[in-house]
Amino acid sequence: MANDHSSNKKNTQFRLFMKTFFSRGIIVKISLVIAVIFIIIAVFAVPIGRFVLRQDPLAVDLANTFAKPSGEHLLGTDAYGRDILARIVYGAQMSLICSVFSCILGAAVGTLLGLVAGYYEGAVGTVIMRYVDVQMSIPSLIFIIVISLITGNSLFGVILALSFGLIPNFVRLMYGLVLQLKGNDYVTATRLVGVRQAKIMFLHILPNTFPSMIVMLTMSLGSNIMLESTLSFLNIGIRVPTPSWGNMISEGYSYILRGELMLSFAPGICLMLVVIAFNILGDALRDSLDPRLRGKI
Repeated sequence: MANDHSSNKKNTQFRLFMKTFFSRGIIVKISLVIAVIFIIIAVFAVPIGRFVLRQDPLAVDLANTFAKPSGEHLLGTDAYGRDILARIVYGAQMSLICSVFSCILGAAVGTLLGLVAGYYEGAVGTVIMRYVDVQMSIPSLIFIIVISLITGNSLFGVILALSFGLIPNFVRLMYGLVLQLKGNDYVTATRLVGVRQAKIMFLHILPNTFPSMIVMLTMSLGSNIMLESTLSFLNIGIRVPTPSWGNMISEGYSYILRGELMLSFAPGICLMLVVIAFNILGDALRDSLDPRLRGKI
């Protein structure tokens, strides 16, 4: 009977989550479809380019530059005769790799620092939070640009720079959550019965912060895709000939006055749609996972 009650409670909570998640109507569904399509294209970029488009994003064909959209090149070619659609597909993979790995690294470090700072407070918490204050006093884009220049124009360097930029956001969020949770009765009870501090932190406090951290992680995916494209646009991120939405926009920018709009507009529209989609999904997740916001739009 207890198992049935627990199962019914979980089903009720799941139904409430789904109802709240889709309460914004068609906009959330469209955003979810865009995000899923983007992830599928990014994950399967190589087979899509090789077997579906049958185009090499790095192949230069100077005899076929600025080709108009056709059956062979669905979005045309760029100044070097490279297929635009193939480069967009591979650029999606690069954006996903940079965004996901930087978010995971930034979230892991920020969560750990925020957990320690919030639980122990005192000198340890003060040092961590003062570092966060110093970093947040510097505009995030400038900070990320400096780190990217130090680490070099490579995939690893971009991931490292983006992850450093995320750390303060996760530290501050986790710090506030821990301060709220560690005063709860169940935490006090576990401390009184002699449970080790590390076990209290990682088994009793950390799991209860997951909903808020998931929301932050989802919204950070979109912002990091935008930041990666910004670095590539400025030529301090992923550099050509490796396809990236940012460097594609940068390359096509100089040809806009010649009427070659597709070079910049196609990757720009993809970037805009994906970033907006992840931001909308993050808002919907926040409303669904926070009991105080359920039923509110």
